Amino acid sequence: MHNFAYRQKIRPLLFFCFLLAQMFTALACDQTKGGGSGGLDPEDLPYLLEGVLCADISPGQNPVGIVDNFPADSRVYLWLHWANIEGEHIIEIFWDDPEGVQQLEERLDLSTEEDRFITWFFLETTANAKLGEWSVSVFLDGQFVRSYIFEVF
Repeated sequence: MHNFAYRQKIRPLLFFCFLLAQMFTALACDQTKGGGSGGLDPEDLPYLLEGVLCADISPGQNPVGIVDNFPADSRVYLWLHWANIEGEHIIEIFWDDPEGVQQLEERLDLSTEEDRFITWFFLETTANAKLGEWSVSVFLDGQFVRSYIFEVF
């Protein structure tokens, strides 16, 4: 009987604490608001529309065999489709082995009047290539665009 009386007294207190916590949470969430303004229209800036790793590039410059794992002693192609790329730009590609050591750096000085443009690069691995997870990073005009991870087995 004593336990029942205790529960009767504590139950309203627990309910009040629960309501207080809910109100605090609701009010605290209302205090955080975000916003933004201005800036450049994304349609004005060049951007990477699509990019893939693949086993080959067709004569029509399309990726062939889109994969993310490659046998040692093969080519790893990076195919990139750019949009709003008209004008002069510098594309830089950095290929890093599983230990994070840069194995190849490529630079393309691009000058085009086209709005969309396809570029591709490749890494020629050898039978002695380090096995494991490699990465390739893409930069446009000195700004990081994205990186891709692939496996050499």
